[in-house]
Order: sequence, then structure tokens, then C-alpha cells
Amino acid sequence: MAKELKKIQVPKPPSLKSQTTSAAPPAPILRKDFRIGRKNTVPRGKKIMLYGESGIGKSTLSSMLPNPVFIDLDNGCAELTHPKTGEPLIDRCFQDVKTFEDVRGLLQSNAYDSFNSLIIDNVTVLETLAVQYVLKTVKAGNQRNIQAADIEHYGWGKGYRHLYDHMNLILQDLDVVLDKGVNVCLLAQSSAKTVPNPDGDDYLREGPRLCNAKNNSVEDLYCEWADHLLRIGYQMISVQDRKASSTGARAVFCKGQPHFRAKSRTLDPTIELVTFDGPADDSIWQFIFGATRVPEESEAA
Repeated sequence: MAKELKKIQVPKPPSLKSQTTSAAPPAPILRKDFRIGRKNTVPRGKKIMLYGESGIGKSTLSSMLPNPVFIDLDNGCAELTHPKTGEPLIDRCFQDVKTFEDVRGLLQSNAYDSFNSLIIDNVTVLETLAVQYVLKTVKAGNQRNIQAADIEHYGWGKGYRHLYDHMNLILQDLDVVLDKGVNVCLLAQSSAKTVPNPDGDDYLREGPRLCNAKNNSVEDLYCEWADHLLRIGYQMISVQDRKASSTGARAVFCKGQPHFRAKSRTLDPTIELVTFDGPADDSIWQFIFGATRVPEESEAA
């Protein structure tokens, strides 16, 4: 006996009219009025980073920038005087700047508007303050409810990413300073770090003492930011029986070598170093600022 076949109802596809869209149409792109040339008539300030070992003359040299003011984070200016005018540098330092929040608050104010150069002395200390701020404000753990004990407590390099992001906020604040026509000079201690070399053996390179974590290097970030990355060091160093000696003459190195970082985006590339014969030698600023250099009040008088 033949089995009776049943007719199956095939469902019809839904009508396009009955379908509802889940996403709103894209918003129109707001077009800017793009123009060629400067945004305003005020020349943008210069971005300078100056590094070297402790006591080699970073604060003294930076004090000869045009009409400077200091954010002195390690009291490096407390006992120093201007090498040309004799003015105590402490009289050109902001008071009570002690935390990462203090620095950002000052940079976002107009406290420096009457000066031509703003100097942070130094960003090595500023990075330490940034670590303290991250540990205080950024919680760790899956539930974001654990107070981190140190920068590595966040795990898998996350702490170094937090530090990188917070130090980048300083550069964003400095962009506003530069747009006002104020020069920015960041001082840093120096240190030597191992550089991976794809072409051969790794080697040591001197640079600013800042975090150099893989993929989140604050050192790289700040060196890339600077238009002038300058190193103060000794000339003609010789080593014999593992003992180093030199003539004692210092110089400002403005062209990098494999063993140290330096650069200048505006100086003649043939200029590798500029003498720093004594505390009052401001030759490097004469090269960088040229005729645009703003003289000190005592010099103008």
C-alpha cells in the first residue's frame, strides 16, 4: 500500500517593507575650512630636550634661554645663579609644584604667559610623580577594585601602558604652551640602555633616563616629540686600563651617534656639537634661535 505524501509549506521570505534597520544612517561629515599657512601670527615655541649626567650643567645652560621660568621638581635650581646676570634661579621657579596633578594644573593655567621659555627640571622626576599618580588613581584586578602595589602589579605590561598614556598627557598640555609662542625645554638625567640590533650584536646607547618598556617607551615618545634633542657631555674621552679621562671640556652634542641619542631639525646637519666652555657659554642657543633670540632684560639694558 502506497504511503500518502504530505505537502510541506515553505515559508515565504519576509517583505523588505516589514524589515526594520537596526543602525541609524551615518552622520554627515563636518567639513573644516582647511587653509594653507600659519594658524596665527605668533611663531610657535621651540621644542627642546636637554639631557646629561647630574651636575654637568643642564639647569645652568637652560637658564640662558630667552626669559625663562622653571618648574623645578628636584630643587636643582636652589643654589644656582644665572651665569650672566647673577640672579638667583630660585626667583624664577614656581613654588609648591610637588605632584603630577600640580604640573598638569600649572601647564593648563596662564601662570607662565609673561615668560618666553618654560623649563621642566626635570622629566625624570616627573615620570616618578606620574607613576605615583597612576598607582593612586588607576585600580588593578579584573573588577578594577585593587590598589596596585607597583607599576608591574597591573600585569602583562598594562602598568607601563598606563604610565605611557599619562606622560603623553603632559605633551598634549605642552602643545598649548607652544601654541602661545612659549619655548619648552625638558631637562632629563641620562642613562645607558641596551639597544636591540637586528644587524648584529646589541649595544649600549645613552639617552634620557625615562621608561623604555617594550611597545610603551616613554623615552622614545619624548625623543620623537623634541625638535632639538641635545646631550651635554665631555669631549675627547680616552680610556686606558678601564679608566676614563678627558680634558674636562664640555660640549652640547646635537647630532646622534650609535652610542648616544641627539638630533636637531633645524641646525645645519654638518654641526655635530657646539662648545659649552663655561657656565656663561650660550653658543647652542645662538645657533638655534639666531636673530629671533629674545635677550634677557639685563642684556637689553
